[in-house]
Amino acid sequence: MAISPIERNLPNKDGKMIVGAKIMNYYIPSHYFDDDLAIIKADRVNSMGNFVVEFKDKEDSKGERFLFNLGLVNDFLFSAVTKLKDYAINSEVTGDFHKFTLTQGEVFIESSEWVQSLSAAKSMLAFFNQGKIPADIPYDELVDMFKQNFAINGVKMPVPSSIVEAVMSELIRDSKNTSRAFRYVTGNSATKVQHGYHPMRLKEIPKHTSVFAALTFEDVKASLKSSILLSRSDRSQIPSPLESVIKH
Repeated sequence: MAISPIERNLPNKDGKMIVGAKIMNYYIPSHYFDDDLAIIKADRVNSMGNFVVEFKDKEDSKGERFLFNLGLVNDFLFSAVTKLKDYAINSEVTGDFHKFTLTQGEVFIESSEWVQSLSAAKSMLAFFNQGKIPADIPYDELVDMFKQNFAINGVKMPVPSSIVEAVMSELIRDSKNTSRAFRYVTGNSATKVQHGYHPMRLKEIPKHTSVFAALTFEDVKASLKSSILLSRSDRSQIPSPLESVIKH
């Protein structure tokens, strides 16, 4: 069986994940630290394990970048850290990142034996509900990231996968027009666009669907404001099942 680039550059030795490349960088969005989703503790960072990793032969060479997708919160070691402003992580995503660096032979993860935790699965759920998903993760891999987290932590999803995918498709909006779900962008694209989305908090979704949905959500002040804005606009609205029953 073929070895993936991440397995080749991060081999497992004696239960530890060791850097095999000459230089390894990994990039964690800076907003993780502002939102307490990541914390630096001495020579390690505790963070959700979904970020871009880069392997290089030398510092000034062009490296290979891949998505590291662990799907749970863990400690990741580093020997140097650099803060980057307005950094282009790929051709489609630019933002603020913390770049963590390791060199060949250094330990990246001290133990590859993951401890199953219900709280880790809850953290992933909150991660999505609060709109904290980093925009450098390809759109088509978001659902798999969610499923992997639950599988690693031994948590069985109480609903069919199709429902998870439907909810996810509503949370991920078009960054150029947040009233539109990103699925319409990638679905209408011949090249299956994977970036350019805006993760939205679950509580913000009703204001983009219909006046009824906006009015019946939990935050009264925000609901009134959203319903007024929707009423004034000419945007088409999506009636909820409850709205259809009440009307008829």
